[in-house]
Amino acid sequence: MFGSICTAAIGAFIAIKTIAIKNVADNAAKVATDTHTLVNSNMGVQLKLNRDLSKRVADSSGNEQDRAVANLAEQMYLEHIKKQAIVDANLISPNPLPVNPVKL
Repeated sequence: MFGSICTAAIGAFIAIKTIAIKNVADNAAKVATDTHTLVNSNMGVQLKLNRDLSKRVADSSGNEQDRAVANLAEQMYLEHIKKQAIVDANLISPNPLPVNPVKL
């Protein structure tokens, strides 16, 4: 009798610990997703700012190097927007889209 009580207690303990570990893992996954979303959002803001400022410098100077920098900044911003759209679609859609990395 004592053996079956111990076995039941150990089984209950393992079940409770398994649920607790799953909850911790679920919370960690949510924090990771939220952090990734925040970082991507901030990256988008920085790339947009860089694009806008680079364009302004190029328009003011008329310098070809400044224009090349502005074009690269525009390209980087647009690539970020494309990639972010894929990430956003994967967060919303139950059937994620395949991610095809785009080389700059």
